[in-house]
Amino acid sequence: MAIRKKSFTVKTKIHEKSEKIQGATWSLTEGRLLPTIHFTGIYISPSPKTSPREIKDFYYKLNKPFHAPSPPTSMRRYSDHNHLYTGDLNAQTGTEIEKHISHAEKTPPRKGDPSHTPSVNTPSGQSKISAQALGRLLLDFLEPNSPLILNERFQKPSDPILYTTKYNTIVDCFILPKTLLSEVTHCTAYPDSWKNILALIRFARKK
Repeated sequence: MAIRKKSFTVKTKIHEKSEKIQGATWSLTEGRLLPTIHFTGIYISPSPKTSPREIKDFYYKLNKPFHAPSPPTSMRRYSDHNHLYTGDLNAQTGTEIEKHISHAEKTPPRKGDPSHTPSVNTPSGQSKISAQALGRLLLDFLEPNSPLILNERFQKPSDPILYTTKYNTIVDCFILPKTLLSEVTHCTAYPDSWKNILALIRFARKK
């Protein structure tokens, strides 16, 4: 994660650090007027050596320290904490809507990718992992604290699907609490953007 130098006080918590699963939360604070912003970065390998049990245990650990946003009041417009998740989850969720969304909620639908759906059932502890199984595990992870997958929620029906890789799949996700959705105006995916970021870094160094 990159931030402007001396702009925030940053605390780091490592949740998992292995070749198969990685996770860390950075908590950013700046004075008393702004909320504490928590960014959790996640990587889950698509390797068949990664077991569903390991992923379930990892997601369980991530849900425990979740910082739910407090509702705004007349004295304080913003919540005390905002918690966002992002990363390369190698999970295919298709067009499936999160189960915690009720019919009464005015939540924009998620266009998603209808050709890459999650598995119907949650994979068992030692079953073979796949992008479809990872999608089901991700959707299960969202249930306890009710965050939303932001990808594809601001697309028009006529807009193309915003794939996140050159292989026409969506495996990178940006996830945030439902209460913060009203603050978002758009969400754009940049396929294989890590190549462009590296190019920008090289260009900056040359200057």
